[in-house]
Amino acid sequence: ELAAELSGVIALPAFTELMSPDGVSEVSLQVETAGGPAQRRRIDRLVPTSHGFLVADYKTDREVPGSIEACNPDYILQMAGYRDALRKIHPGQPLRMALLWTAAPHLMDIPDWVMDGMADQLSVSRP
Repeated sequence: ELAAELSGVIALPAFTELMSPDGVSEVSLQVETAGGPAQRRRIDRLVPTSHGFLVADYKTDREVPGSIEACNPDYILQMAGYRDALRKIHPGQPLRMALLWTAAPHLMDIPDWVMDGMADQLSVSRP
């Protein structure tokens, strides 16, 4: 069922940029967290674009929040960690961070100000 759902999402024209052949899936990354060692994580989708990088994490929750503020804070923290690690790897490159809700399907951008609110939970410094 999940495979069929994801196949349907991939085929939608709205996700052409996300599913670009230039993108890479399951990108390994080390993320620093407060009070502990760096943790190995995987970015679901990383796509180089003409304006930086599109970074997406797939969420299969059946209940899709109506706004980014209503999202599970753990999801925002996860993406903030990815953003901070990628900023070290690709300094100065614009990063578009998003959650792909497969049940909707809907690509929900995460503004920097939302991730910045997680600063106290991450050990890396903010630019």
